Amino acid sequence: MTFDQIPPGSSIVVDANILVYYFSPDPSFGFACAKLVSRIRKSEVIAVTPSSALADALHRIMLFEIMLTNNFTPSGLVRRLKRRPELVKTANQLTRVLEEIEAIGVRILRVTRELLSVAAGRSQETGLLMGDATLVAVMQQENITNIASHDADFDRVPGIVRYSPA
Repeated sequence: MTFDQIPPGSSIVVDANILVYYFSPDPSFGFACAKLVSRIRKSEVIAVTPSSALADALHRIMLFEIMLTNNFTPSGLVRRLKRRPELVKTANQLTRVLEEIEAIGVRILRVTRELLSVAAGRSQETGLLMGDATLVAVMQQENITNIASHDADFDRVPGIVRYSPA
């Protein structure tokens, strides 16, 4: 299902990839993500994301900014930045992005040790990697069945409805 099919008033967990597509902006999915963000701003959709997914999104947005600024390709980028940390210092969009995510109205949830323990169990049950399993644990904790994600791995988790940008 697509973002346009999210019923008004629904609560949804937002995956890191959606934030990355929105802030990049991604040529394929940026527009759909912008429409979802508009719905969140208007409180048509209630959005939450765990701090772990937010950190993942910020990391990827930072890498994208550095790639664009320096005309780098993704290949070997992290290795290059580890050798040249001064390039990391040039990434100046993270604070603005974090402030905008808060202004959009996405509620950021703290990831606790207990939540990670639940996530580890979900990982064992579903075969999801830990980051995705953490999103599932957040969904359980918050009693939310909807997720905004381009990641089809969530489709194999019973009881979850995934909405994607396309």
